[in-house]
Amino acid sequence: MYADMYTYLRLLEDRIKSLEKRVAELQIESGRLTEGLRQMKPVHIENITYKVQELAVHDLSGTLNIGLTALSDPKQLENWIKQKENEDGQTVNAENLSQAHPMEEL
Repeated sequence: MYADMYTYLRLLEDRIKSLEKRVAELQIESGRLTEGLRQMKPVHIENITYKVQELAVHDLSGTLNIGLTALSDPKQLENWIKQKENEDGQTVNAENLSQAHPMEEL
């Protein structure tokens, strides 16, 4: 391995010193970041008001997805509908789930 035990110990000592220096640098950086976080003011949002009636539509095209957009997989949507039918006892019409219907021209 190493020819001389003194050389090996010297290498270990140098490595330990470099690691101790790095730890000290990281502690200083951590302290600065912690102080920066303490000085940040928290953001608190009381209420979000949507004013849809104030929107002006100049061109209406594309597809509007309202609700259930997370359930875009037809099988997942079908399972969800079956679950709702079992809970409510009502039949839900779910024909052509996998086929998208484009909006008709206005």
